[in-house]
Amino acid sequence: MKYYALKIQIILTLAALSFFAIIFTACMLGDDIDTLRDKAGRGRGDGDGNDNGGDGNDGWAVGSLIESVWVPAGSFTMGSDDLEDWDARPTHQVTLTKGFWMGKYQVTQEQYEAVMGYNPSLNTTDNGNPPAPGETDNRRPVENVNWYEAILFCNKLSIKEGLSPAYSKNGSTNPDDWGPVADWIYDSTWDEIQIVEGSAGYRLPTEAQWEYAAKGAKNTEPYFIFSGSDNADEVAWYGYNSGSNGHDGTREVGKKQANELGIYDMSGNVWEWCWNWWEPYTSDEKIDPVGPLGNPSSTSRYFRGGSWLDLIGSVRSAGRGGNDPGHQHSSLGFRVIRPYMIEMVWVPAGSFTMGSNDPNDYNAQPAHQVNLTKGFWMGKYQVTQEQYEDVMGHNPSYFTTANGQPPASGENDRRRPVEQVSWYDVILFCNKLSIMEGLSPAYRINGSTNPNDWGNVPDWYMDSVWDAVQIVEGSMGYRLPTEAQWEYAAKGAKSTGPYFIYSGSNYADDVAWYWENSGGQTREVGKKAPNELGIYDMSGNVWEWCWNWWEEYTSSAKTDPMGPLDASSWSFRVLRGGGWGYSVEDARSAIRGGWYGPNDRYFSIGFRVLRP
Repeated sequence: MKYYALKIQIILTLAALSFFAIIFTACMLGDDIDTLRDKAGRGRGDGDGNDNGGDGNDGWAVGSLIESVWVPAGSFTMGSDDLEDWDARPTHQVTLTKGFWMGKYQVTQEQYEAVMGYNPSLNTTDNGNPPAPGETDNRRPVENVNWYEAILFCNKLSIKEGLSPAYSKNGSTNPDDWGPVADWIYDSTWDEIQIVEGSAGYRLPTEAQWEYAAKGAKNTEPYFIFSGSDNADEVAWYGYNSGSNGHDGTREVGKKQANELGIYDMSGNVWEWCWNWWEPYTSDEKIDPVGPLGNPSSTSRYFRGGSWLDLIGSVRSAGRGGNDPGHQHSSLGFRVIRPYMIEMVWVPAGSFTMGSNDPNDYNAQPAHQVNLTKGFWMGKYQVTQEQYEDVMGHNPSYFTTANGQPPASGENDRRRPVEQVSWYDVILFCNKLSIMEGLSPAYRINGSTNPNDWGNVPDWYMDSVWDAVQIVEGSMGYRLPTEAQWEYAAKGAKSTGPYFIYSGSNYADDVAWYWENSGGQTREVGKKAPNELGIYDMSGNVWEWCWNWWEEYTSSAKTDPMGPLDASSWSFRVLRGGGWGYSVEDARSAIRGGWYGPNDRYFSIGFRVLRP
């Protein structure tokens, strides 16, 4: 094994009127808005992907465009019995079984234009509506977008950021196949859009998700009248306070106080489109409600939150608004959510030949049969720097622009795999992410699954307490793959050989970043071809921690092997897959790494996770 990366590491180590209010306003301002539209030229694309900059070929940098806040799973009282909330009755219990990431701010004009290639907003300097003093157009919420355009934005942004798109129209998730955007009343083909099960992409919140977040994800009453306060002026821009010094219009996002979750402008500024069709409330308890499906009796989609030109009653957290999905208005925008952080690929149960009798796979002998009796969800990509920092609050990686190690041309720091993480760090990450997303944590130390009870992460040699970590039977949370699960997924979940030499190909350059082609650094995940399951970078880029302690292979068949229970024989945890700083031989699917202890951190070691 050529320890290129190790040599470099050693060197570096040394060195109230919701619905009717907006309809009334639209009627009153109709002529002025049409004039403004003509003046702006609108610039809307025709949906063919060639004129709006949203086809992924406009050079816009891939990365984290939307800053998001985690909203944990939970139950709450939806609606309100207050007479001011006349359209939000009766109250009823709603349970959301899954947490989600919600945009910290309403989507801004800058963000919308970066994805779509144009800015439809009427509240701009160019349209004679400059921002308030000290504010900027780019940071004002985008508006004058209809529901269909918000859906289009979600899929385009998902594709740009490497996420599986949430919406499917006529069997396609590619917006270029959808045709021109419907821009009047409603459209029967666009109204048949479906949510793709298991997708990780951006989407509009359901009405229940929106209100739960607006109420601070609190399980019990009383709730604030407005999102974050009983005083509208603290948290909301509305008709009474949005104008100043001759300004009359939207305000820069994030200028008012945030709610309990740290989310801004959920009351006021612009109304926000939601997924649901309009329907009246009932008193029945609901679980994960998504509203009517198919051809609903109503032709209106919901929007929530009130706006800069509405009365104070419209910016109440429980207030509801709605209109045709083709409706556009200078007070109507949106924010987006994502369902979970880690995009996963299903790996079915099955048997395979583990190891290899090829002399080139020198430490993977003898080959032996392994039966995995349960399928699992495997991370489609290695955990990225962005994902790690979102959970842990810091980025330990060496390969960052801030460290003088910029990414390859056209790539993005945040989408490079996290590295310089120990096995202990990874166990902590898994439980933290599981708790954030409402999953039962997989790991237990000293009888507790709460990482806050575990003490400091060991960072020098091995730790007997942390090494005694146990997997909680029946838990659904994130975890490291066992070595057998890792190799089975790397070999495409194929029951019989021959297997590809590398994960997905016999040619390393098709699927792997290694010493000879990596440019001496980590590379953005997902840039090489995936394997047969659609999983990326299982050969190369960074080595990946597995659950097991190291042990030598035997020829006996095994069922759901977990490896040794302790480090009595070897003090190394298994690594698999090879890395950017290692030879092409180390990227072979059967090759094993096991020369680092669980406390070790190196800039060639990262990980991916799975869920049962």
